[in-house]
Amino acid sequence: MSCLPLAISDTNDIMKAYKGETIMPLKLQMLNYLLNMYGSDANFSAEVAIYWFANDYHGGQASELYSILSTSPYKPSCLTSGIATEGDDLAQIMYEDLVCVYNV
Repeated sequence: MSCLPLAISDTNDIMKAYKGETIMPLKLQMLNYLLNMYGSDANFSAEVAIYWFANDYHGGQASELYSILSTSPYKPSCLTSGIATEGDDLAQIMYEDLVCVYNV
């Protein structure tokens, strides 16, 4: 798998989509990257990918990824145990991109 370069889209568009709620800088960067790569209609899959990335790689309660996980609007069902069990192929691809881009 080759890593894609970190691309930035329009932050103002993302802020409008989130109706002015506070978004942590790292999550904003991830959303910028994913929505620029896959299109703004991929927002749900981006939230799923970011949730599972934060779940799998946070460094404890003091980390920004833990905060992203805790404040995510996405809440998985009790039948899912990770990105592989989501049934969302695009979210899984996005998750793999995040792993690659953030060198985890």
